[in-house]
Amino acid sequence: MAGSRAVDRLTHMLGRDDPITLSAMFNLARTYLHIGRHEESYRLLSHVLHRRLHYFGPSHPETLMAKNELGMNLCAQKTRLHEAQSLVLEVVEERKRVLGEDHAYTLWSINDLLKIYCELKQPHQAAVLLEDIVPIVERTLGPRHGHDQVQPLSSLYPL
Repeated sequence: MAGSRAVDRLTHMLGRDDPITLSAMFNLARTYLHIGRHEESYRLLSHVLHRRLHYFGPSHPETLMAKNELGMNLCAQKTRLHEAQSLVLEVVEERKRVLGEDHAYTLWSINDLLKIYCELKQPHQAAVLLEDIVPIVERTLGPRHGHDQVQPLSSLYPL
């Protein structure tokens, strides 16, 4: 409710296309996505992406974030998965070009692309991509990253 009120107030004060209003819309759209209000999230994300493309261009980090989130919205809805794949793949390629393959946002988008491949029932493609990024993750975050949080299966399911 607070996010919705903030968007309404900012829209009234600054306008629907102001960059601050767009940031609030993006945050509200992400909240809607995570609580399962996919249609509302999609509507806001579409508007934010359209305006960010207009203001910032296709390679700007804010534009890429909105495009990636729109792809993940489609993935969460389990509809138009090929469109979701196309959106997130574009973000991966552009982030690699602009930020480099080691950047956290690039890896984040690759992780999102893996989720889409799984939804598309393409585990082989997901596995190949995952094998490609493991050396990058180990190089940038260290070979033990995440291991201390993971419990062995034997401790969860004793024989």
